[in-house]
Amino acid sequence: MSSLPSTIILKSRTFRYMSLSTLVFIGAASILLWAITSATIHELENRIYKEITSELSWQQQLHAGRGIGANIDDIKIDDQPIWNENWVYGLMAEEEFVHALYDENGTIIAGSDQLSADPGWSEVTLTNLQNLHPLVAFHTSLEDKHQLIIAKFKSEAIILHENLRYLGTLFLLFLLLPVALLTAYVFSKRMFSRLEALLGTTRKVARGTLDKRAPISKQNDEFDELSLALNRMLDRLQSLNQNIKDVSIGIAHDLRIPLSNLAGRIAMIEQDIHDSDQVRVHLDVIDKRIKVMLEIFDALLRLGEIEAGQRKASFRVVDLSHLINDVAENYGPIFEDSEICLKTATQENIEISGDKDLLIQMITNLLENVIQHAHGAENAWLQLEATEQHIILTVCNDGVEIPSTMRLRIFERFVQLDQSRSSKGNGLGLSLVKAISELHDAEISVISQTGITKFEFAFCYQT
Repeated sequence: MSSLPSTIILKSRTFRYMSLSTLVFIGAASILLWAITSATIHELENRIYKEITSELSWQQQLHAGRGIGANIDDIKIDDQPIWNENWVYGLMAEEEFVHALYDENGTIIAGSDQLSADPGWSEVTLTNLQNLHPLVAFHTSLEDKHQLIIAKFKSEAIILHENLRYLGTLFLLFLLLPVALLTAYVFSKRMFSRLEALLGTTRKVARGTLDKRAPISKQNDEFDELSLALNRMLDRLQSLNQNIKDVSIGIAHDLRIPLSNLAGRIAMIEQDIHDSDQVRVHLDVIDKRIKVMLEIFDALLRLGEIEAGQRKASFRVVDLSHLINDVAENYGPIFEDSEICLKTATQENIEISGDKDLLIQMITNLLENVIQHAHGAENAWLQLEATEQHIILTVCNDGVEIPSTMRLRIFERFVQLDQSRSSKGNGLGLSLVKAISELHDAEISVISQTGITKFEFAFCYQT
């Protein structure tokens, strides 16, 4: 199998759809990632805002009660109002507040002189200090024009989620996207390879190579199911094609003799044109030959109608017990004339859904088959019984068995048990039997051994 060019794969709908689904997935994953991390960050920052607001309220209470000195006393560490760098690092580790208290001239009087911020809420960093997290800060003025800044370091959780948001997006775009596109390409190429094999089969079949079949792998996937279905269709097509050839040959063979006889009789009429009695004899023979040809065409048309399933529309509830008894009664004298004893054994009130006329034809075809082809038969049986799973109809006889070479072919059109077209019949009787049984969803089996030939039909119960 030749490899497909990459340009064909990249331009294919399969690759485009897989790529589009990948982009949609990555876009949805990015949105979900941003939504989750943003919600978490927002919740954690709101907690910091509440803590800073609470601390601000406390400092305002101290200032209102005892003045700026109370604020200085509350902010100083180890009796030192101005903090050094080590204290700031320690506060970050303990997730404590960072303060900065300035007088009206902007001179630091307590807290960290590295902390400055615009009025209101802001996010700041401490100047001249490294490896510190950003801070959320609030800058306000006290009643005596002192400036107070209260800040708190962002927690490790906030930093983690912020990094996760950006790094996750970069991962999706720059690592997962190329891998996904490469995967889409590989799968598209594999799919095209399987499709190319199927297309190769269909192209060869279209050119007339009906014995070509689609390859089946060991993966047992959807393509294998498609290949199996295609192969079954091709088997059926090949069988139908062969059947058409056989039917054509059969029709030509079966009509050749009657047509030859017609031609001969017409020539004889010309010779005996002045002998009215002899002309009448010739016309009677012609009439019989025409009837034989019409029977063949009627049987073929009926067979085609049955195989097309057109007769299912006329299905009604049929009392199969009563039907079999009637057929046996009508054919009793014919079997007596043939010196064959016809025995029946039926259970009463067994009903199925079907076409009454076709069921009668199926049974009568089998009985006539016994009369015409069961050489040496002395007994025939027509039986009907109901089991737990099926309704079983059996037609059997003793006498000469069906040759093993013929058992697989007896239901084919124009195949006769006597293997001779000189015998009575057109070779369509058992083909009609098989078609009628399939129309009624009955399983048919043929057993011919130990001097007994049995045709058994298993009908399903109505649901």
